[in-house]
Amino acid sequence: MHFDEILGYIGTFGRYQKLTFFIVCLMAVPMSYHQLAQVFLAPDTDHWCAVPELREPNCSDFAGGAPGADSECLEARKNLTIPRDEEGKFLQCRRFVLEDEYNMAAFNSSGAGYNETMTMTAWNETMECDAGWEYDRSQYHTTVVQDFDLVCGKKDIAEVAQSIFFAGVLVSSVLTGLLADRIGRKVTLFLCLGGQFIFSLAIVFAPNMSAFIALRFFLAVANMGVFIMAFVIGTEFVGPKWRTFIGVVAECFFALGYMILAVMAYFIRDWRMLQVVGTVPIVCFFLLIRVVPESARWLITQGKVKEAEAIIRKIAKVNKAKLPEQLFSADDHIQEQGRTSFVDLFRKPILRKRTLNIMFNWFVNAAVYYGLSLSTSSLGSNDYLAFFIGGLVEIPACFSILPLIDRYGRRIMLSLYLLIGGIACLGTIFIAPGAGRTTVAMLGKFGISASFCLIYIYSAEMYPTPVRSIGMGLSSMCARLGSIFAPPLLVLREVWEPFPLFVFGLLALMAALTSLLLPETLGMNMPETIKEGEELGAGEPFRIPHWRGWNYRVAREPTDEEVSYKQVDSNDNNADVEEGGGADMKEAGTEQGMGNSC
Repeated sequence: MHFDEILGYIGTFGRYQKLTFFIVCLMAVPMSYHQLAQVFLAPDTDHWCAVPELREPNCSDFAGGAPGADSECLEARKNLTIPRDEEGKFLQCRRFVLEDEYNMAAFNSSGAGYNETMTMTAWNETMECDAGWEYDRSQYHTTVVQDFDLVCGKKDIAEVAQSIFFAGVLVSSVLTGLLADRIGRKVTLFLCLGGQFIFSLAIVFAPNMSAFIALRFFLAVANMGVFIMAFVIGTEFVGPKWRTFIGVVAECFFALGYMILAVMAYFIRDWRMLQVVGTVPIVCFFLLIRVVPESARWLITQGKVKEAEAIIRKIAKVNKAKLPEQLFSADDHIQEQGRTSFVDLFRKPILRKRTLNIMFNWFVNAAVYYGLSLSTSSLGSNDYLAFFIGGLVEIPACFSILPLIDRYGRRIMLSLYLLIGGIACLGTIFIAPGAGRTTVAMLGKFGISASFCLIYIYSAEMYPTPVRSIGMGLSSMCARLGSIFAPPLLVLREVWEPFPLFVFGLLALMAALTSLLLPETLGMNMPETIKEGEELGAGEPFRIPHWRGWNYRVAREPTDEEVSYKQVDSNDNNADVEEGGGADMKEAGTEQGMGNSC
């Protein structure tokens, strides 16, 4: 008996699947927390050269200890030691060469005489910071940037560290799927949880930036592995019609971790303690993972039919469903379709162009998504509030696709969401930093979050079955390259402040146009062969569903077995017909490719 037929007996999304899905969704919370944590672990802070020649004055005596005396005292010290640029701002990487001992002695003896000291200052010679830096700690008390002096000549290291983290995500996208196919989903999930906890905790004690970068890289490998395995396990136990909904809900839990990070960072201004907060919840999952079963689908592919049957009967018991006495017969066997590779995606001309188009769309979605997520501080608004809203908008963005893509189709909605994201990014260029720019940027975040969620579903429906796993894995790798591309681009804010958002906007608009060249998949059967993949959407390249009487055209006529089979759902005792079209993520979620696509 086919596993999807078995789901018809035990329930396509019964009590057991809901419990398992809830547990694995919870694992997405610390995953997103660590994925974006560097926004608050290593934020940009104002800094200036430390001047040891000028001892810390007694600021309590400054201006008679009046309110605001500390800030006036600091301003006086900086006026004496730090030059200004053409706009009147203090330079961050240059200081005066101090020569007048009287001025220094006058200021050190008492802050009260600072006006006289300032008027007597006559030196103009400057030098690079030779004794370290002082930092504005009014917002961030301790950060990676402050502890390891990642400023001036080292200011780009923080962005490089974020790119290396995303390189770890790329490695995980490849290795986790291979490991899971060899030793199982649950064992791989357990190993990734262990790595996530160990490396996350080790970061708290990182003695230098090299250790921080290395530990963050290994954390990324384990962190992404947890999400991939949790998502795969969650989808492999449910029926096809639920997989789109499950993908959207999983994305919402990712957004929840996003928002929790903003709240925790607001109350915890020490980067090491903030890292601890993201580590502690992982311990709970070592207890909850006992409830999560091994994938029955994977066990069947490994010939471990008895173990798979034991899990299936356990699920049926919890779901209060009845199963036939014999689930598998001696004649049941695994049908192999032959070996395929990524080269098969490029052999045929139409599939080749389509694959390149999909790869570009994944790259753009990831680049713009992480570019907006990591550039909160450039919006000119409250960093914590802007970041929190950035996570909050993802929830309605992802849920918005559910009714729209089944009415107007995948292609037009993907293009529309990318268009919204691109126009919003470009719009921020013409808006001054503040609430207005934040609002427009969040509109862009809404569009790109929805398109990112949609591209998972759309891609799986376009790739033919023999290369679906490979195609989804390749697409995910392109997304990781996009996420690696985003942090270095943000460094170019130093050249022209709106430049990164300008580039992100152009990329999104380009993707919005190229996505219109993809075939519409709404109402069509998922292609089962390379030939069907070539023929998908032939003859109607630019039709829009529900527009001027457009009717669906399937790529081929389905067989009787594919059309329907009787399913007994334990929740409502009604027959449930599940077809292989639309939101059916069949096979994409059960193989390595869907794991990689996360």
